[in-house]
Amino acid sequence: MTFLGHKVTPNGITPVPAKVKAITKFPKPNDKKALQRFLGMLNYYHRFLPGIAKCLAPLTEATKSRSKVITWTDDCKTAFEAAKSSLASATLLNHPDPKSETRLLTDASDSAIGAELSQKHYGMWRPIAFFSRKLTSPQSRYSTFDRELLAIYSAIQHFRFFLEGRPFSVLTDHKPLTYALTSKTARSPRQERQLSYIAKFTTDIRYISGPDNVVLTYYHVLPVPSNLW
Repeated sequence: MTFLGHKVTPNGITPVPAKVKAITKFPKPNDKKALQRFLGMLNYYHRFLPGIAKCLAPLTEATKSRSKVITWTDDCKTAFEAAKSSLASATLLNHPDPKSETRLLTDASDSAIGAELSQKHYGMWRPIAFFSRKLTSPQSRYSTFDRELLAIYSAIQHFRFFLEGRPFSVLTDHKPLTYALTSKTARSPRQERQLSYIAKFTTDIRYISGPDNVVLTYYHVLPVPSNLW
């Protein structure tokens, strides 16, 4: 069944192939309006695309220029092709199951944060949706702890309607966060606010090593400009 640009099957949901083809064949935008159109088309399928905010960062920055003409840099070209490649290989997202074990994997770089919401089906973890966004300039200067905390906080906010009232675990590759909710260490008001919000949903924060964190893996696999990592 096709519904609102998505192909729905008993196994899960994927973007409609015709829509994917239209986006992957989209010509190089030469002006801001065309670039905004491309970004809008791609962002419609953002939940299928892990780490897409980091990947698109050069193109997003290009739309902020006062000029209507796009200055097409090497970073823009890399981001444009990487984004289309990511959509072409978009992950099948499984249908949510209220009875299945649920987890939220999060990660942060110095320019973006991301998360994967997944559930265990027949003994294997399957993605339900992805989330990512670019960090603001002040956020990019946060400490590693604060960026990783922001990733958890923002991911729970994003998926709150799915996670509310449901047991789930958070997996992070930043070990200090695993005891942040019980530590007596003095916290900043922002940290206290974010930790308090997280605690309303779960206190189960677990450590996962970097190589096992699929969100981190996506950040490394996607070809992005070197100055963004």
